[in-house]
Amino acid sequence: NQLVKAIEDVLGMTLRVTYAKARAFDVPDMRLDCRRAERRLRWKPTVDLHEGIQRTAKWLQTTMPPSSNPA
Repeated sequence: NQLVKAIEDVLGMTLRVTYAKARAFDVPDMRLDCRRAERRLRWKPTVDLHEGIQRTAKWLQTTMPPSSNPA
């Protein structure tokens, strides 16, 4: 999973990921693609995926209490 790998790279740790059988209401396929927003809304991202993960992790560290089980 590319997103899990990106998160692991940014955090510098290996995540324990559990894959389960899909449920009836799960989205069968999801792709991250902002081209439609670029065309229709004239919007472009200003932060790449890794920087976004870094910013989110930093925000979580400053706003959430420490956990005894971080991964």
